[in-house]
Amino acid sequence: MKYIFLKRNESALTYLLLHGTGGNERDLIPILDMIDPSANVFGVLGEVSEHGMARYFKRLSEGVFDEEDLDFRTDRLHEFVLSKCQEYGVDLRKLVILGYSNGANMAQSLILRHPHSFYTVVMLHPMNVKKNVAFEDLSHMKIFISAGQFDPICPIEETDVLEHRLKAAKAQLEVSVLNTDHRITYEEVMNVKKWIENMMPRA
Repeated sequence: MKYIFLKRNESALTYLLLHGTGGNERDLIPILDMIDPSANVFGVLGEVSEHGMARYFKRLSEGVFDEEDLDFRTDRLHEFVLSKCQEYGVDLRKLVILGYSNGANMAQSLILRHPHSFYTVVMLHPMNVKKNVAFEDLSHMKIFISAGQFDPICPIEETDVLEHRLKAAKAQLEVSVLNTDHRITYEEVMNVKKWIENMMPRA
């Protein structure tokens, strides 16, 4: 897998950056720099190409995921992330998954299939992955979701369903809904920054 790892501070958090459709492993670095400029960077490029646009898994049509490919890609990414975290000495308790759109959906799939590997997740504009499959106990996990009230790609109803599923799994959850669409806004980035500062206090 193609990736970037920038170790900026040995004691800082490390962010696993998962881009949206058509993005790359560096796309979310400017966002991260606003959230936590001292953080270590671990960006991974999606391996699937959809009309030349990078994604983390295939889809059959808009909003319809190829679930067999999703499972395969999720397990493959999970193995890769754990391998690189071991190689770079990253404590999984200090790893934050930050995913946007398709990357947020992959983040969700990671915690659905491998809930005990991760502890902190930020999902920007996620849909629902396998909405009829219940999450395991996520009481150890801190999760922040940001959504747009007028998002045409991830309707607000998707957010409501995902919130219900995660609450049922006992995740430590915060959901922020803004009067915006599918774009990442400065306001939501600042909301993530505040949440991280409250949930992940520095030593």
